[in-house]
Amino acid sequence: MSKEAFSGTGVNLSSGYFMRNFYADNRAAFAKDTRGDYTKTQLSKEDSRALRRAIKKLGTYSFDDNDSTNVRSNVKALIQTYNNLLTSGGDSPDRDISRNTGKLESLVQEYAVELDAIGITVNEDHSLTVRDDLFANADISKFEKLFSPEAEFTQKIDQLAKRINRYSDEAILEEKHRAEAEAKKTKSISLEQLCNKGVGGKVDFTV
Repeated sequence: MSKEAFSGTGVNLSSGYFMRNFYADNRAAFAKDTRGDYTKTQLSKEDSRALRRAIKKLGTYSFDDNDSTNVRSNVKALIQTYNNLLTSGGDSPDRDISRNTGKLESLVQEYAVELDAIGITVNEDHSLTVRDDLFANADISKFEKLFSPEAEFTQKIDQLAKRINRYSDEAILEEKHRAEAEAKKTKSISLEQLCNKGVGGKVDFTV
């Protein structure tokens, strides 16, 4: 079933539905009990990709009363992916990933007032929390100003998430090459070591 199929149809979807779709390529990357199986760099790749999908999905809505429930659910899922990326990207050993995650935090802080007006609190650690009463009742036009395809806020988030995703891909490739090199080094046995393995006396290879 198409992810776009429910836009404007009156079918209300949960934030969990959106999360499963945003992490469709690797759902274990957003489950609390399995995120620990991945490196911070691997998670930053999955989280940044999910964040971009959240933004793209918001672009399919008209931001009117027909879509208001799904817009709010979508934004809740976006907040979850953002908070996930804050943890994975901020703790990444890769400087480019952590630096751009810092820029993402600063961007969100710039829009703290606008976010607060629709019930989204920017916490001291830069994570986001939803205040359900205000979030559920804030005018949908306020969501449109922040989360529509034309909104500067979401455009900038998407740009930073795209960078983080690219840097994550590069870092993962580097990690793979380092691991392969280390594996070869560990498995490599010199001719002298091989020949002397299990031999009573040491074999002299000098001429």
